[in-house]
Amino acid sequence: MQSQAADRGSLWSALGRRLQVASAALRRAASRAMLPLVIALGLLAPACSPAVAATALSGLENTVPTGNPEWARVGMVVTQLYDFNVRDSTFGVEFWLWSLELADGHNLLLSSSFANAASVVRSPIQVRKKSTDEGEKKLFIQSVRGTFRHDWSLADFPFDQQNLRIILEEDRQESSELLLVPDVVNTDVDAEILDGWRVDNWSLRPGQRLYQSRFGDEVKGAEPLSRYSRLLMTIQVSRISAAALWRLCAAPLAAVMLVLLSYFIDVSLPGALPARAGLVGASLFAEIISLRAFAGEVGNETGLTLIEALHLRAIVYTLLAATITSIQCFQLSRSVGVRAMRRLDRFAALVSSLVLIVLVLTSFLRAINRI
Repeated sequence: MQSQAADRGSLWSALGRRLQVASAALRRAASRAMLPLVIALGLLAPACSPAVAATALSGLENTVPTGNPEWARVGMVVTQLYDFNVRDSTFGVEFWLWSLELADGHNLLLSSSFANAASVVRSPIQVRKKSTDEGEKKLFIQSVRGTFRHDWSLADFPFDQQNLRIILEEDRQESSELLLVPDVVNTDVDAEILDGWRVDNWSLRPGQRLYQSRFGDEVKGAEPLSRYSRLLMTIQVSRISAAALWRLCAAPLAAVMLVLLSYFIDVSLPGALPARAGLVGASLFAEIISLRAFAGEVGNETGLTLIEALHLRAIVYTLLAATITSIQCFQLSRSVGVRAMRRLDRFAALVSSLVLIVLVLTSFLRAINRI
């Protein structure tokens, strides 16, 4: 029995050694296969805040160049965000931009532009010396202040989030010759932002722009396509001001309260129905004026917003009260009993108010859940 146990022990030991050898061989093969991918991902790793590190490489497949391009490392520090203009579809931003000198001494800041800029003011370029693994190189630094285009989405206003973008694109050399990569270590967003807003997260990632043209550079047998490298800075900001909500909803809220009170006017009193009709009509007028004022403030090209949806629901609530008032006038002319008219008032007030509350809460919860 002891010899059999010894044989089984030696068998298991030999099997374990073989498994270790096979595992080591597999690890070496996997390392050799994954090394180019790891290097590529390391070179292209975008600078981003921890909150968006998992999604910062979403456009990586579009940044794989053809040929053997030179790498140009570019960094950015955003210092101010201001002038959020919904009507003009723009926002203002100030930031510092820098790049290392390329192999041929080329200054990238002179050959790049901002693809989504409405207007930009760039300061004179500062030149500094920087020691690198390849020796001493020039570091070009520039301050930029500009207005950039942005398609404002106000469907959840005033609980909306906006992804503000700054797109830097190389203009002179195609991506097969020069590829922009983010400065992972030094890029940051330390922005002084408008009151009522906060910076949630940000990312800086590489990409390419494909043009269906070679811009007059005819190459025999080549497709009429050209690709240029770009960097995309995305800054996610959220509106946090509750004052705007109360200011914009004050008129419809007051109107709804007046309409609700009108249901409790005793229809048996002389002049009760004309008084109710006056309250309902004034409430409807106030709601329409408030809706038009809000639409004039944010523009008419943004789609139906949360505030506009609340106004429309208040208007429907008021129109229902006007319909009930008309029915009461008809019943009064037919000498319907006061008790039946009061039951109709209580029923209409209860059902319409509950439906309005449910719709308003649903709209708010849907908007908040999208934040």
